[in-house]
Amino acid sequence: MRGVTAIHRALASPPQREPAGDAAPALAIPFVAAPAIPSTDDIRMGHDPMEDARLPHSTLRRKLRNAHIESVMALVAAVEAKDPHTERHSVGVATYAEELARAAGLSAKDVESIVIAGLLHDVGKIAVPDAILAKPGALTESEFNVIRLHPERGVAILRPIESLGRELPLVLHHHEWFNGRGYPRGLRGREVPFGARILQVADSIDAMLSPRSYKKARSVKETICELHRCRGTQFDPCLADLAIGMLQDRRVNGVRHGSSTTGWPRSLTAAYWPVMTPA
Repeated sequence: MRGVTAIHRALASPPQREPAGDAAPALAIPFVAAPAIPSTDDIRMGHDPMEDARLPHSTLRRKLRNAHIESVMALVAAVEAKDPHTERHSVGVATYAEELARAAGLSAKDVESIVIAGLLHDVGKIAVPDAILAKPGALTESEFNVIRLHPERGVAILRPIESLGRELPLVLHHHEWFNGRGYPRGLRGREVPFGARILQVADSIDAMLSPRSYKKARSVKETICELHRCRGTQFDPCLADLAIGMLQDRRVNGVRHGSSTTGWPRSLTAAYWPVMTPA
């Protein structure tokens, strides 16, 4: 209940600035009190709340982290339900981002953070009116200004989840461009967290290969051409080259490639993400 209240409070308050950085220090999980004595309903349903008290501390931390993220993923699903063309977009972005992060040689811990940030990157769009989010034509300048707020809104929603300290800068900066013409801060080059540069490429690939209300899906060949064209302007040139190589070799983990099939990030098991489990 407190998590839902925090989300509503975040949506009602103005977005706050978040410091940049690839790996913001994770905040400590608050002390978790021992669960109450099992109720009759708990016993009838086969769940023993006292079981949590016997789990290792690291397992409890992960269990709490996933419970929090699952609540936010329900919001992501609500955002994507507003427009059928964006269904499963977050899973697609997370999967492309995972493959890019692995190709870049990042550690398993960094890969997981990038995957989680990919799943959560658009949660701020829950605050964007449906009329703008699903508009079939081009956005006006004022409408686009509303869209531009979604990274900051997303951070405001996610900030109460104390274990997401590493992921917040990636969510905040996933629309920054390599040449400094992105948003919300106009960072450029290495000022943009490396994980956010990965999400920028992954987000764009999934958007290009997927149909939208205002456009048809691009082919893999057209997507590669666009990555070439925006190499060094919108995209980190090294990451653009990695993405081009992956698409040319079809080494991406079962993502769209112009079809309706969506892969699942290997870093995460579907058991931890019931809201977004592939059909």
